[in-house]
Amino acid sequence: METCQNMYDSLTRKNYKSYIFIPYNFGYHWILLILSVETGNLIVFDSMRNPKSAIQHILDPLNR
Repeated sequence: METCQNMYDSLTRKNYKSYIFIPYNFGYHWILLILSVETGNLIVFDSMRNPKSAIQHILDPLNR
């Protein structure tokens, strides 16, 4: 729960931005999440094209 609160606090401080870039490493692999502040859309760049279920633990807190 602390991670969710930290993410929320960080994102609310960035509300004047158009996009927020979130690099994320899980295991040996990096992905890039781009959050559009204006539309609320999330774009995921993943060179390994993992299924959505592999990063669901990241997406759930962002959807809150």
